[in-house]
Amino acid sequence: MLAFTLALLYPLLGLCAPVGHWQWDGSIPGSTASAVKTSLLLTAIALLIDVVIGTPVALHLARHAGGERIVWEAAILISALVPPLALGVLLSLSFGPTMRFGDWLLHLGLPTSNSPIAFTATQVYVSIGYYIIAARSALAAVPRRLEQIAALLGLRPWQCSAALPSRLHG
Repeated sequence: MLAFTLALLYPLLGLCAPVGHWQWDGSIPGSTASAVKTSLLLTAIALLIDVVIGTPVALHLARHAGGERIVWEAAILISALVPPLALGVLLSLSFGPTMRFGDWLLHLGLPTSNSPIAFTATQVYVSIGYYIIAARSALAAVPRRLEQIAALLGLRPWQCSAALPSRLHG
């Protein structure tokens, strides 16, 4: 959870990044259909990342009480409360080549601006907070007693929440 929290807070370092002149020369190749196809594909990847990373985090937050949960939820809320445009700028700055981590990623061959990696990472960062908040609420609504009974009947914990709607209504 600490690594996840630090990953959520890292882009705020973009506030400390040196900013140069913005340039736009209008020479972006490709058609509108290609842009839509690329956007949908990368959005699907971002959604998959949200579910794979966000679900265990949401389950942890739904099942564990304590002071540490408040800190983690506050970090998650930052990504949901900061406007997406501001998050995009902060991500560009904090992962840009003028910052140590961004420079290191660039040397590894992972460009962090104007690339599929940058697009997907930005979408994940902007959306994962919303996903975790909604998933945590849904998982917290599943009664623990019902999960314990389902476990006695042979279901694994992840199967209990998935089977709940059909078993209650059918």
